[in-house]
Amino acid sequence: MTAFEHAAALLQEGQLAEAVRAFERVLEKDPGNGNVHYHASVALAAQGHYEAALEHARRAAELLPDWWRGHAQTGAIHLVIGQPFKALPPLKRAHALAPNAAEVLNNIGAALRAVGGLHESIAFFEKSTLADPDYVDAARNLANALSESGRAAEAIVPLERLLERGHASADLYDMMGKALWKNDRIEDALVWFDKSLALDPKHASAMGHRGNAWMELGKIEEGKASLRAAIDTAPERGEFYHVLAGVDPAAITEADLATLERLAAAPGSEDRSDVDYALSRVYDHRGESARAFRHLLAANAAVRAKLPYDEAAQFALFDRLTALFTPDVFARVREGANPSERPIFIVGMPRSGTTLIEQILASHPSVYGAGELDLFTRTSDLVLEASGLSAEVAIRSSDAVLREIADRYLAGIAELAPSDALRVTDKMPNNFLSVGLIALVFPNAHIIHTRRNPLDTCISCFSINFASAGLVWTCDLSELGRYYRRYERLMEHWRAVLPPGRMLEVRYEETVEDLEAQARRVVAFCGLPWDERCLEFHTLKRPIKTASVTQVRRPIYRTSVNRAERYGDLIAPLKDALGL
Repeated sequence: MTAFEHAAALLQEGQLAEAVRAFERVLEKDPGNGNVHYHASVALAAQGHYEAALEHARRAAELLPDWWRGHAQTGAIHLVIGQPFKALPPLKRAHALAPNAAEVLNNIGAALRAVGGLHESIAFFEKSTLADPDYVDAARNLANALSESGRAAEAIVPLERLLERGHASADLYDMMGKALWKNDRIEDALVWFDKSLALDPKHASAMGHRGNAWMELGKIEEGKASLRAAIDTAPERGEFYHVLAGVDPAAITEADLATLERLAAAPGSEDRSDVDYALSRVYDHRGESARAFRHLLAANAAVRAKLPYDEAAQFALFDRLTALFTPDVFARVREGANPSERPIFIVGMPRSGTTLIEQILASHPSVYGAGELDLFTRTSDLVLEASGLSAEVAIRSSDAVLREIADRYLAGIAELAPSDALRVTDKMPNNFLSVGLIALVFPNAHIIHTRRNPLDTCISCFSINFASAGLVWTCDLSELGRYYRRYERLMEHWRAVLPPGRMLEVRYEETVEDLEAQARRVVAFCGLPWDERCLEFHTLKRPIKTASVTQVRRPIYRTSVNRAERYGDLIAPLKDALGL
């Protein structure tokens, strides 16, 4: 057996430290052997020694430029250490050399997803699962990407394929439960989480996911108990503290707090943002506002550092909308426009009260609360793409395209809502960008714009990890303030160009101050008779999937009004960006 073969055998047997030393002895005599550098990198990476592993991987790629594995290993390490931009070039080089390497395809998908290319990543995950139908990681990534892109029903398919091929594990059952949960099949999801825990009673992720599912169903105590079990099982994982602190910061014990502080002080923590979000909630609850906000700054900085954001491109979209939807667009009579009054669109900034307004309306016996749907944007994009027309041409001259969008959207909400629901709410806040198109597609639909104090709105956005939903601008106080100002300008534009009475403005503070008066306004605007149950919105039993999962299950409260005042000069960059 040669020295290299001996080192390779040690690696295969899992004797990693010994394998590294053996590879290094080979390299002392043959430093230009790219194959040895590659295997040394694999052994080092398996031990978490990523810096040294990266050096060996790069050397392997340099010495053997036409061998795909050195490039693939270089990209994989960059991905593991949170450098997706640096991962893509070597991974794409490896892909060019080995087009059907399932691991490379999966890692390219993961890198694209990490840099904001969610939809592009799906194609690579799909190719990876085709190249290796038993590749569990690729199937999981495909399911997660499909779910995040709004294709929740499709996300179940790759996991079902694994089950059909005989794969059975606590991890896979947990993944299946998560996919069903994202597909709003919460009761079915709980069955799979329980199956996962039956196989592995210490499966912390299944405990955590089960806790989230219970809380969405309004079973808060059961949810908290499951999250507590997850923390006790995996006390080093910040995500569980983050969720529990968001629901009930008082449930974080002194022992938990000590663990969180230790994790926050540890260098290179992968879930540092979860830890700091949790600490910010706990210290806010204890009245230590400055300490809480410093953790909030750290949490957002950790998230923002990993994600790209093109502010100029975002603001260019606002400008295009303003230029596209002019008064004459709405002045033209459109023959055959869909007359449906069924949709109610609740729009505004995140954390501006959209969930509260939906919960009030969903308490009405004639209204079905569908939650945050990406259905309108997805439908309009697909129809416009299929038409081959530009948005400007379609909006100004193609009534057929607008009717097609309406028909598809109504078919989509019909799949969600009971047939006897006269109204269906869609509370996707980001639909404020689509107000103009909504008004053209549904001239009789109801558009409700929720508003809240700008500072309170922005601080509430900053307090939650919305970057995972693509709202990267919420992670930086200055970017957040600038975005808010552009949002305000766009809403001013909609007020100016929409026909009178098309959009109702509802202020969060006024709703808190006089719930009945504002609830009556909202119900009347939607063309419905008043029903007293709308004042008992907190008793309504329905799944809540937003960050307001616990708030809307409480009677109206005032503690969130003027929240931003407690942070003083710490929010100066936000005030400056808002022009305050």
